[in-house]
Amino acid sequence: EDTAAKTECCQDLHILPYEPFAKLNGKILTRSRDLIIFETEDAYVYLPTKSNYIYEMHVTKDARYAYLYADMHTENAVLLDELFHIIRFAFLMAAQQHNLLIVHSASILYHDKAYLFSGHSGAGKSTHTNLWFKQYKTPLLNGDLNMLGICNNKVICYGLPWCGTSNVCTSESHAFGSITFLFQATENKVRKLSFDEAVLQLTKRCINPNQTEQQLQKNLSLAAEICKLRPSYELYCTKDKKAVEIMRDAINHED
Repeated sequence: EDTAAKTECCQDLHILPYEPFAKLNGKILTRSRDLIIFETEDAYVYLPTKSNYIYEMHVTKDARYAYLYADMHTENAVLLDELFHIIRFAFLMAAQQHNLLIVHSASILYHDKAYLFSGHSGAGKSTHTNLWFKQYKTPLLNGDLNMLGICNNKVICYGLPWCGTSNVCTSESHAFGSITFLFQATENKVRKLSFDEAVLQLTKRCINPNQTEQQLQKNLSLAAEICKLRPSYELYCTKDKKAVEIMRDAINHED
């Protein structure tokens, strides 16, 4: 199943060691301190505003081709880091085109399935997954990003090389167990989400492109397909082992 997914999901990335000959114009979709994304008739253009070496990147709307313009004259750690991060945007477009959802979450391996824990920054993803590891020796799969897709009517969690600041990642793929959305609280309480609640929460936590209405609808559809097949929870939790115990009980009961 993994081989089929890898064969189908392909993208040609061309790194061009010079500035583009012509500056394109288009409709601005998003603008931040670090990045501007705009749309032309045939492509999306990414303009990093604080990069030392990256000029811009063009990704065709079908995500089949990406053209990255960069100053490649001096190879160093800063250049490699900037390349690694800008390429992720091209990859996210390709993943979306091939029905894969990238979720901001930490994950563990429990009973041969990947279990994801998601929440806003500071919600306790790392704390919670580390508690699982300390109590039950569950391997940590990824500390920041996980990719979900459906193969043979089963949800798979595929490995990724990106891991944020956690430095925890794996190239391995596993069957998907569930996703839990974390909220800090003074007592521990877990609740299984309804289908509509699960779809909304999962869409909010995915980092797939969502600058256009079509992209957002694609994300909602992908989240709905996943939530039809596997459960989702919300966990109001403390930072102690009781939070893991109550969560494990819910997972064991579901399986």
